[in-house]
Amino acid sequence: MEAHINDPRPVRYAKIPVPQAGIHCDVDKKAQWLQHAPCMQCRLVVPQGAPPLPTFFAIPVRPFTKQVKETRRLITAAVRAEIERSDQAPDQWRDVPICVTVVSVQATTEKLIDVDNAAKAILDTMGGTIFPDDRQVQHLSISRLTADGTPGHYLIGLRPAYPNLDDVVDHTSRMRFLGTIRPISF
Repeated sequence: MEAHINDPRPVRYAKIPVPQAGIHCDVDKKAQWLQHAPCMQCRLVVPQGAPPLPTFFAIPVRPFTKQVKETRRLITAAVRAEIERSDQAPDQWRDVPICVTVVSVQATTEKLIDVDNAAKAILDTMGGTIFPDDRQVQHLSISRLTADGTPGHYLIGLRPAYPNLDDVVDHTSRMRFLGTIRPISF
């Protein structure tokens, strides 16, 4: 059955079960849970030999929205230290589709920054360090938490994923818009 925008039948939504976290004892535990939570959209690669292993690390830099030379230097050093600590090859993520989780933890005393800008800035800065280009990112999950008494930091999760179109037989789009769009009434 093909659905159209002008279809008078009501749209039905189904709830997809999502693993829920319990109660967390502090903001750091909640941030770590978000960093490691399984992705419900990507078919993650089961590592067997060649693909990189899922990688989780912290970047001890206050969340930011614009690249600054000093911030880029600090992040590059933190990412390189993580690569060395985990014994990963520097080019291990080359040409691999990536599912990324970014959790930014901000101090409540600072001006709240937009969550999408904080993620964009960190991905742009990490590009060329752990993965050659942020165009490899095919799915991005972003969370922002605020906490008292923190200088702020990022928690990053990288997972190898199958390409988004691996399970699509026909790669052409057949979306058709029929007539004009009218408001939906409930």
